[in-house]
Amino acid sequence: MPKSKEASSTNHTNSLKPDAHSEARRFYTYAAFINMLYAVVIGQSFVFLIDERYYATWFSIGTIESLKSSVFNFSLNFNPVVILGIVTLLLTYVLVIMSWFICNISSRAKDYSRGQFVIDIILLCFYYVAFASAGNLIVITHMAILFLWVYHAWDFVKYFKVLTGNKRAEMRRQWNPKTYSIIGIHIATSLIVLFYPVTYWQQALCLMVLFACLIGYSWISRPNFD
Repeated sequence: MPKSKEASSTNHTNSLKPDAHSEARRFYTYAAFINMLYAVVIGQSFVFLIDERYYATWFSIGTIESLKSSVFNFSLNFNPVVILGIVTLLLTYVLVIMSWFICNISSRAKDYSRGQFVIDIILLCFYYVAFASAGNLIVITHMAILFLWVYHAWDFVKYFKVLTGNKRAEMRRQWNPKTYSIIGIHIATSLIVLFYPVTYWQQALCLMVLFACLIGYSWISRPNFD
């Protein structure tokens, strides 16, 4: 009889625990949906590359004769504004790939919440705007300023959910002097762009600094496989 009571108590306790299969399905659904959105955003970026209203003219190489003549005089086809736009596009791709990697690994490790899911959807909308605005220095610079705060919101939700021993160790690994330095440089550069009158190429330099901070922050925030 006591055994029966104990078994009944155990069954009641187990019934209160969340179903492991439903949790696994939830993480799988989140990951599948986010992966689909990443595919849509990256696919749309390729459409921008062949659309003359966006970046198709950047990659027009001209005739064989013009290519032969440009070997001796790069000024014929060299356009610094176009080069800056191409570099901006490449750096945006780097950010998107790193974000996909972090999101995908977190969801597979069941370290992914509804809040992070919502923030990822918002972030992907911003990435879409960044791809569409790579040729607009003012817009892409403001997007680069915004990205870091979205990354902060994602990490805040991640650590706020459950702060276990492993989480504390991971948080200490991420929030180190390098992280604070990156954030400080990003904030200082953002203030210069927002409140100080800068020339076109000074703003372009600030954009490169902002992208370097974003890539550095994403690298520090990468999942820990130890």
